[in-house]
This record gives sequence, structure tokens and C-alpha cells, in this order.
Amino acid sequence: MLTAFAVPGALVWAVIGLALGHGGATAVAGVTLAYLALAAVCEGLMLPLRVPQRAWQVPDTWIVGGPLWRQVVTWGACLGPCVFTRNPYGSWLGMVTLVAVAGAEALPVAVLAGCAHGVGRAAGILGTAVGRDADDHFALFARRTRWRVLDGYAAATVAAFCAVMLIGR
Repeated sequence: MLTAFAVPGALVWAVIGLALGHGGATAVAGVTLAYLALAAVCEGLMLPLRVPQRAWQVPDTWIVGGPLWRQVVTWGACLGPCVFTRNPYGSWLGMVTLVAVAGAEALPVAVLAGCAHGVGRAAGILGTAVGRDADDHFALFARRTRWRVLDGYAAATVAAFCAVMLIGR
């Protein structure tokens, strides 16, 4: 299952790495870094922030009734890369910022970031699917709140690293 999420993530982000690795990515890095820092503060403090994202979700007709292998591949291809479906956390912009500040190393950084996101997304799905009561709304809210705060800390870490990289250019 992890491979079905990691490979599409790596492939899509490789294309993004190629696009951002040919110079001119400083403006992209600056804009995404500013928003990433804002997302870090808002998520860490549980303040509302609208994250730029697509609202599209994988249609049920693509999943229901198909063999398990097709379900996994469909979910992996759509969710693994982080650019086709909704992602409520702001730290995904850290991937764009990391790739934009990587310069000549944008391609390998992008492949690793896409692969890591795919594995993380699969782990999140597996974590919520195993041994959980779907009707326990309080537990769902508590998990989502905890992940949002942790996402804020991750976004702050990546933003700080990218700021140092951008200043060092």
C-alpha cells in the first residue's frame, strides 16, 4: 500500500522539481515561505486559516465495487502526490518551498518530498482505518486537532529551514 502512494507522489513531484529547478524559483519560494510561516502560526495556535487547496475528492464510483488492488492504486495515485485532492493542513506548502529553495538539487528534493508525502498520507489512512470507531466524533475531533497542531510545528520547522536556505542564496 505504501508503494501505491509513494510512487505517484515521487513522480508528480519530480515534474514539479524539474519545473522549479531551472531558476526563477526565488519568487515562488518567497511567496510560499510567507504563507507557510502564517500557516505554522495559525495551526500551532489553532487559529482559523483557509489553506489553498483543491476541493476535489476521489469519486466513490472509482472505488466502490472494485478489487482491492484497484482501490489502493486509485487512492494512491490521487492522494499520494498532494496536488489533486483536498489537504486541510498548511504544511503541504513546505514541500513547494523546499523544492523552490533547493536550486540545482530541486529534482531529488522533490522526489524525496513527494515520496515522503505519499507514505505519510498512506500511514494516516492506515492509522485511521485500523481499530477506530467511526461514530466516535469526539475522538475524531481530538485526533484532528492534535494533527493540526503537530502540522503547525512541522510547518514552522520547514519554514525556518527554508528561510535560512533562501537567505543564504
